[in-house]
Amino acid sequence: MSRMQFAVTLVVVAVAGLIGGGLSDRLRGQPAYAQERGPATRAMEAQEFRLVDPDGKLRATLGPCPDGAPGLVFWDAAGKQRIVLSLRADGEPGLGLAAADGLPRASLTVARDGSPAMGLWDGALKMRVVLEVSPDDAPHLELRDGTGTPRAKLLLLPDGSPRITLVGAADRSTAVMGFGPQGGPQLAFADAGNEVRAGLGLDADGRPNLMLMDAQGGARAMFSLLRNDRPSLTLRDGTGAQLAELAVCPDAGPRLALGDGASHFRATLALGADGRPALSFLDGTGAPRVGLGLRPDNGPSLTLFDAEGRSRVGLSLLVHGAPQFALADGAGRTRVYIGEDDGRWDMGLADQAGAKIWGSP
Repeated sequence: MSRMQFAVTLVVVAVAGLIGGGLSDRLRGQPAYAQERGPATRAMEAQEFRLVDPDGKLRATLGPCPDGAPGLVFWDAAGKQRIVLSLRADGEPGLGLAAADGLPRASLTVARDGSPAMGLWDGALKMRVVLEVSPDDAPHLELRDGTGTPRAKLLLLPDGSPRITLVGAADRSTAVMGFGPQGGPQLAFADAGNEVRAGLGLDADGRPNLMLMDAQGGARAMFSLLRNDRPSLTLRDGTGAQLAELAVCPDAGPRLALGDGASHFRATLALGADGRPALSFLDGTGAPRVGLGLRPDNGPSLTLFDAEGRSRVGLSLLVHGAPQFALADGAGRTRVYIGEDDGRWDMGLADQAGAKIWGSP
């Protein structure tokens, strides 16, 4: 029997036993009244003590309960039991309070491990409020609906941090508010299987973040503010690998990065500080290999890079539409040039110092 069930027993079972059951049969005859003073005695022994009013109505009894444990019961003038104080056979004390109709409405118990608990009932004998202190000295408040199902919980964890839990009526989904391991406030939403699906909170530096999880608890999307309050949206696959990131770069514009499923970005689309767009393709090490963008004169350009990220091939259009093609060595010096200038095609070769060694006539 739980301590809450025991509390109901205090008001219902124990009183019934004291009034209509075995205890009343233990004391035969009329109740004794204090009419004459006799010699003082140091002790008095009895199986049951009864207290009656001037009209002879029973108002209180002290005696053993049906399980043999001692109990104290008080009745009101209408004959309704209102207070029951009892000690279970296993040593757990309990106090029960009843309303004017005699139905239990409040109880206070202490378990054998020393943890106290208080319960409050509604008129339909459904427990609606539970307040207790767990064996590890953590207080806990629980609110229940009309069916007796817990719907809201407030507790302090062993480290002293508070936590509030709200439970849905239909699918038993939950919302939990508390503080994370780094001390920042957090709000989490869990499904009917108690799997967290969304979380909102502040990190140790006070920056907000919103995280969405799949049915297995894996983080799939995160929206947060990075350093300098730069917004960032990150998308991950089922393994946790980063697939896409949309963010605002420092001292620049927005950037979209796409990953390969191995946490490596392979393509980026960004706007520079001057507003010019640029598209880049990267290899598995993160080095750029292809770049497509606009020149300072707003002409389009295509650049190919080697494995070390050095520009080796360039193709562009000047502002007036003239095409330009160039090949560079590992040091970044142009060695081959082909282009159009004022309607005339030109080709040139340069040595390692960048000096022109041949040019079209």
